[in-house]
Amino acid sequence: MSSTTPSSAAAPVRGVIADDERLMRDQLKARLSEVWPELQIVGEAKNGLEAVDLVSQHRPDVVFLDIRMPGLSGVDAARRIAQLPAPDDDGDGDGDGEGPLPEIVFITAYDQYAIEAFEQGVADYVLKPAERERLGVTVSRTKERLALRGTDDEPPAPHLQQLLHKLSAKPNPGGTPPALKWIQATVGQAIQMIPVEDVLFFISDEKYTRVQTATLEAL
Repeated sequence: MSSTTPSSAAAPVRGVIADDERLMRDQLKARLSEVWPELQIVGEAKNGLEAVDLVSQHRPDVVFLDIRMPGLSGVDAARRIAQLPAPDDDGDGDGDGEGPLPEIVFITAYDQYAIEAFEQGVADYVLKPAERERLGVTVSRTKERLALRGTDDEPPAPHLQQLLHKLSAKPNPGGTPPALKWIQATVGQAIQMIPVEDVLFFISDEKYTRVQTATLEAL
């Protein structure tokens, strides 16, 4: 008989999305439903603290974390998630259980330094706005890691703390921060990345800032 347990094979995959922008959460959820239809989003958070609480409550298989969120950033939230007691912890609070913590997928706007850190590390990332092709690559990698859990082929535990250290470090300590190359803006219901060199001027409009280029106006 096969050692595979039917119930575990059929178990749904559960996920949590954390992003302070509702539009971005909705867009990512819509894209995920296309490339990963069996994924069930069990919770949405608008900041890092809510994300940690949702992970502690629902114990999802994967968490999509925006790097930049108010209160507690995605990097800090990931650090706290990594320190959560495992699902089968023995109750003494020391986190020595053997159950797996969720896979972490970071969400980021264009940030070459962050992307380089991801490529060197083991965690995956989604670049804003989430494109179907790149998201499909992320989903494939995540599904592979989830499928190998508990098997002899399971890869070594991710060095998440090393990646978080890279993301927390400044790209050029003591120097001038790298120049901004892209601006994330909303055009209608779509999110676009606008090259800074294309911006003609900005207009402050109460709590919003309008971005004007030669071909479009965005928020």
